[in-house]
Amino acid sequence: MVNRFINRVDDNINLILKDSKIFPVINEDLQIRKSVISKHNTLYYREKAGKLEIIRLFDSRQAPNKLKF
Repeated sequence: MVNRFINRVDDNINLILKDSKIFPVINEDLQIRKSVISKHNTLYYREKAGKLEIIRLFDSRQAPNKLKF
């Protein structure tokens, strides 16, 4: 089960590396994008200075007010 989750994260990161604009922007000011890994996990990232910056891997079962950038 853990290996499957790690593979999903790796797959999403590889997609992002191929095209960083593949997932929608959820914060225009900070240029943060949202990639859903599973129904309970979301990866937030942005491209900054030509590099991929992973902001947060968030468990959506938490209270939404805990998600701060």
